Amino acid sequence: MYIVTDQQKNQLAIIFKNILLSADGSKVMGIAIGDCLFNKNSKVIGKIINGYAYDIPGTIIGKVESPSQSIHIELNQDMLKESWNILSAIKEHTCPWITLKTEWSLSSFADSLS
Repeated sequence: MYIVTDQQKNQLAIIFKNILLSADGSKVMGIAIGDCLFNKNSKVIGKIINGYAYDIPGTIIGKVESPSQSIHIELNQDMLKESWNILSAIKEHTCPWITLKTEWSLSSFADSLS
């Protein structure tokens, strides 16, 4: 399990069993396959590299790290089905090359997943 935080250390999302969940763990936002991030439309939106999530243009959209305290997540059947539907609809399983930048994106992590 990992959490995704912004520059101010606010929790933006949870990565649990390769499912991108909202910060409170109640909604599926997308999935992670390897280091590639996919949105709910099964489109690649970025990549996790060296503890950061980058969007396709290469700007940082979040910091990915282990949570400092235990987080309890319960995936229900609807969440599992939704994440399976995302996975099943992915046609392109590779991520494009991303040239990393040091600046943070002007778009939020959630906006990047839209």
